[in-house]
Amino acid sequence: MPSETLLPSTVQWISTLPSDVQPTTIAKTFPGIANALAVHWTGRDALASYVKQLMVNNQTVRRHPIRVARELRALRSYHATVHRDRDNDLGRLQQR
Repeated sequence: MPSETLLPSTVQWISTLPSDVQPTTIAKTFPGIANALAVHWTGRDALASYVKQLMVNNQTVRRHPIRVARELRALRSYHATVHRDRDNDLGRLQQR
């Protein structure tokens, strides 16, 4: 189970995100989930899978559905955009 204390690496990760996708409510309310999101961030499919699991199966998250769900959706969308852009950049480099 993720730590229930917000880790310094998670604080650093949050600070690298645009302000409109920073999971501040999640970090304050569910630091363990924020830590797990930070760990899953670098994996292409890992974050989407983890967010889906949280949205469907996690009773804890359901206690704060509006703010948390909004942050999870924003993170998932931003993550997909970042990885799509990286894939496009990699494809362009491989074509050279």
